[in-house]
Amino acid sequence: MNFQNKVWQAMTRRPQRTNSILQALKSLFTPPQTYRRTGQQRRTGFCVSEFLESRELLSGNSFAVDMSEFQVAPAKTELNPARGFLTGPQTGNPLNIATGYLRNNATRLGLTSADISNLQLTNRYVSSGSGTTHLYFQQAVNGIPVVGSNLNVNVARAGQIINVGSSVLPNVSQNTAL
Repeated sequence: MNFQNKVWQAMTRRPQRTNSILQALKSLFTPPQTYRRTGQQRRTGFCVSEFLESRELLSGNSFAVDMSEFQVAPAKTELNPARGFLTGPQTGNPLNIATGYLRNNATRLGLTSADISNLQLTNRYVSSGSGTTHLYFQQAVNGIPVVGSNLNVNVARAGQIINVGSSVLPNVSQNTAL
């Protein structure tokens, strides 16, 4: 706060104490009185401040939880053919082609049909040059996304599955208590 603001506050906020500019200036250079009020409140100068008690657990036992103990790094599984595609040409919506392939090949990814049904589409775009549709899914349990548990499927313009990448956790819905 600059000097002019202090003078202005001294003249406007304390009219009962300030009868002249000289008294206002004098109040700027004298230390404010500090006295205890009820409880933990203190009045210092122009503001009222409150002292807070320390924040500790009521049990008296302090502890810290390292959440990394409860995080699991999912195994990454990829289905990449040496040459060509994973499937032949198919007609239809690329999303339907991809989800049909995932249901039929869940065991190759180490997943169950329940794991596949818990996937939520998070992003979908088509490459302008190749016409490839890129589909990105995230695993969810009871509608809650599982962090770091993703799956992607790339579908060529003619409906062939190019590849699949997965970091989905298997059997999460069975191992999760409500």
